[in-house]
Amino acid sequence: MNKLLLVPLAFGVCLSGFSAIAGEDQIKKAESAAPAAVSGDATIMLTDGTVLREGTNIWTCFPYFGDDPENDPICGDDVWRDYFLAEARGEEYTPSSTGVSYMLASGTPHMMILVPEAEGYSGFIQEPDGGKTWLMMGDLVGRHLMIPIEFESEEVPSE
Repeated sequence: MNKLLLVPLAFGVCLSGFSAIAGEDQIKKAESAAPAAVSGDATIMLTDGTVLREGTNIWTCFPYFGDDPENDPICGDDVWRDYFLAEARGEEYTPSSTGVSYMLASGTPHMMILVPEAEGYSGFIQEPDGGKTWLMMGDLVGRHLMIPIEFESEEVPSE
């Protein structure tokens, strides 16, 4: 084999190995957004529509949202998947049914509920307030309920 061909071949093998590692890291990050019972069988996707892993349930998890790979991972049902993909394309999306998503690996772990009609949000506060459920983006398409979730470790008393 020509020595000049070995360099590009070796470089290509290294890149494909790096790509597989990057894909595995993205899958792990995406799975961290929801409980394992949800994310373990979810489709893992990038917001450009690239599927990193086909799933077997209704959930789709994204390692990040938008162009910033440091953003929080998100898992959502098909309603949220469609919303995330429309948002990434700069398109408006109005849900036809209620959707549920998880962001458990974010700075403040929470769930989000998206409902089709604005009236479904009446009575909710519109700013974060001490762990209460609140309405985010209240006057905009894509408004949704933010449901903070606190994780506290309970110490087992020693005998």
